[in-house]
Amino acid sequence: MLLEPARTNLVTYSEDLSNAAWSILNVTRTLSGIAPDNENTSFLIKENSSNNIHEIYRGTSISSGTYSLSLFVKNFSDNRYVNVSLSNNSTNYISIRFNPYNEDLSSIVNVGSVYSNVNASYRLISNGWYRVNLNFTSNNASFIQFGLSTTSSDASVGNFGLETYLGDNSSGIYIWGAQLEAGSYATSYIPTDGTTVTRAAETCTGAGNAQVFNDSEGVLFAEMAALFDTSTYLQLSLSNDSASNRHALYYSADDLAYISINTTTVYITSKNNFSVLEFHKFALKYKANDFSAWFDGTKINSSNTGTPPSNLSVIDFDNGVGVFPFYGKIKQIGIYDTALTDIELENLTTETSEFDSINPAAFIMRVKTYNTGTSASNQFTIPTTGTGYNYTITTSDGQVIENNTGSTTITFSSAGTHDVRITGDFPRIYFNNGGDKSKLIDIKNWGDIAWTSMQNSFAGCNQLTDVSAEDVPNLSSTITLYGIFSNCTLITSVNLTNWDVSNIQDFRYALDSCPNLSVANITSWSLTSAIDVRFMFYNADSFDYSFANWDITSILYMDGFLQAATGLSTANYDATLISWAAQAPTSGISINFGGSKYTSGGSAEAARTSLQVTYGWTIVDGGPA
Repeated sequence: MLLEPARTNLVTYSEDLSNAAWSILNVTRTLSGIAPDNENTSFLIKENSSNNIHEIYRGTSISSGTYSLSLFVKNFSDNRYVNVSLSNNSTNYISIRFNPYNEDLSSIVNVGSVYSNVNASYRLISNGWYRVNLNFTSNNASFIQFGLSTTSSDASVGNFGLETYLGDNSSGIYIWGAQLEAGSYATSYIPTDGTTVTRAAETCTGAGNAQVFNDSEGVLFAEMAALFDTSTYLQLSLSNDSASNRHALYYSADDLAYISINTTTVYITSKNNFSVLEFHKFALKYKANDFSAWFDGTKINSSNTGTPPSNLSVIDFDNGVGVFPFYGKIKQIGIYDTALTDIELENLTTETSEFDSINPAAFIMRVKTYNTGTSASNQFTIPTTGTGYNYTITTSDGQVIENNTGSTTITFSSAGTHDVRITGDFPRIYFNNGGDKSKLIDIKNWGDIAWTSMQNSFAGCNQLTDVSAEDVPNLSSTITLYGIFSNCTLITSVNLTNWDVSNIQDFRYALDSCPNLSVANITSWSLTSAIDVRFMFYNADSFDYSFANWDITSILYMDGFLQAATGLSTANYDATLISWAAQAPTSGISINFGGSKYTSGGSAEAARTSLQVTYGWTIVDGGPA
């Protein structure tokens, strides 16, 4: 279900671009092709051979305020961008360029003093059609312009926000559905044919009755997303048509609140710092002296005081009396007439496991597309290197992308958190401290992929906080873990216990600069093939495990092993020294144990001395405890 506010499309003849309201300059316009509404109403705008501006445009007049200009576009000749621009005159304009062939969106050019608060975006609709949005605040605009451009470069933009270039008499782009509306974001398309058209505000109220709802206990549940970031509350309420006797869930800018009110507020909590534009599951459990709030599988707060509202009779998409209407997208709403257990509430508000269980052999990542990266805010690029790829991508929003032979950019239906599943031939993943490294937030499943190398696989993934995968990667075809999690600065936990690293030779920088990594039990690892462990735990301040079970007899290089790290506890350091000295290790090793301190005067100090004297080791550590 989609609920939207009242909006008016100020563009008359939004589809009939052949009408005299629209003028053309150095282009032809031909009714040509199926539009997003499945009718033959789209237009092909094709350039001529002039060395000039190439555009379709029309006059407009707006009062001071905030607006959104949008247009549907589709690729025709691969090499042309649509230039969406508004201008007051030749020296006051805003412009963006977008190429639907490769989803290249330019930066914003804003010249003069007429326009402010400008932002731009695009969204894939269907069948190759995209909707491009340009949002702005202005007190004047004389022209709406849809031009052709050869590049996304800002340097190409000239007078009126358009590019002057020599046309080839054949290139062009499909366009359809122009819309200019007052508001800070684009709403659903409103077709016009000669006059402006207003869509009334959409509401949904009055569901249920007093016999359906249990006043004394229950759960109010919803899975929904807002249409826009706003400081205005967007509410869903369970009440008796009263704002002072209700349960409510509401959105505001980057804030989701769970409220229970009975004349006065008896319980309130909120979940901050997430995107209201993506779908989330949340629930409020209510019962006398037993309240709790749940968000995406986590109990974020609870209270053991208070009395729930009484005489509940209706669900409304507002605060119970028509104020703060909810404008957004709804997947599901539920009212439970008993207070569910914590396990039941966790399952209710957790993402469905069906996506994961379809193929447990798949490699599965969770990504947050609006984090910083090289792709757009609703995209994620899978990074690869080398050859040997032929893999299939399945996404949690229902996409299946087959026959991928290299790095692939996925465009999701909306910005937010999404799961990406990979099956087939996929020998390596290679973030290598670049690309969309900040968009990866979890590795949910390793699957049965036989990795040929793990060198720098997740290096630099600075928003990867957890590796929740319960299975283990297949490392039988690789000899290196070089930099696998290097500079994953937020990571706290990796289940390494059962990893088979018996044939790995190179462990350099594997977990370096992971200062928060505290759960990574590698005590049982078999290092029988290990040669190089230099800087393996460099600056890993929270790492504290004993290496006593490691067979280090094949290791040749250990420089910087725990350098710049807080180091091991004395008990773990003592056990490590005693074990290693008894193994007849390689002579001449240099090793840095960071701040690790040993027990003075005992077997640990004797073992340390043996490593130095008998085997010629150079040891840097924190000294005696």
